Amino acid sequence: MEHCVLKLFITGDSVTSINALSTLTRACQTELKGKVTLTVVDVRKEPELAEQEKIIATPTLIRERPLPVRRLIGDITSMEILARELNLPVGGNGGAARDDGHAKNKAGGGK
Repeated sequence: MEHCVLKLFITGDSVTSINALSTLTRACQTELKGKVTLTVVDVRKEPELAEQEKIIATPTLIRERPLPVRRLIGDITSMEILARELNLPVGGNGGAARDDGHAKNKAGGGK
């Protein structure tokens, strides 16, 4: 698997932000260990970064690499969601990622 670059936008310690961060931390420590760079941005502390990325809701996870860029907005609560929506080798797909173009780009601009 090519090195993955992820950026997670959260809003403080909201329940959805905590759940998203927990899911990603678990993925980074297991299936993605050594294969991922994760940056966490709290939009309350760094609103200019959220504006640059045109973040309209949190949590938002952006997979910047490998290309194409993909975004997941909202429900980041399970490994299966990460695997399905961002084509990451985690969760119930046996560690093999699909790249069939079916991941949703819910925020527009860059599938």
